[in-house]
Amino acid sequence: FSLVFAVQCAGGATGSATTVGVGGVLGILGLLANGLVTLLLIVLAVMVAVQASGRGRTGAIIVLATLVLAVIAYWILYGILLLIAANADYSTVGVFSLIYLIAEIIRALVVFAALIVGALMSRRWAKANA
Repeated sequence: FSLVFAVQCAGGATGSATTVGVGGVLGILGLLANGLVTLLLIVLAVMVAVQASGRGRTGAIIVLATLVLAVIAYWILYGILLLIAANADYSTVGVFSLIYLIAEIIRALVVFAALIVGALMSRRWAKANA
């Protein structure tokens, strides 16, 4: 998504609506790819949870719960940002944007850690039962 940001900034700086449009299309394609990978991961986690036992099932449930809770946490954080931004002056929005960025980084790190732990638990079960 850094590429999307760079393209849209370049388009805004040059006043080129075409460049901004390309950035928008790249953003939509990135979101579609993210959604497809997430959907495939959910399907795989459900399949493992049904077939596995013990730690393998627990790992798959961790992955599945992490994917769902990550989206809910994003909505909550973004909703708070929008509520504060709608009723604040520029300095408050700037400060809260930094706080939001830090919270989003922490959320992403927790999500990555939970996905890794769940995937490793499931992988160990699959390797032992192969």
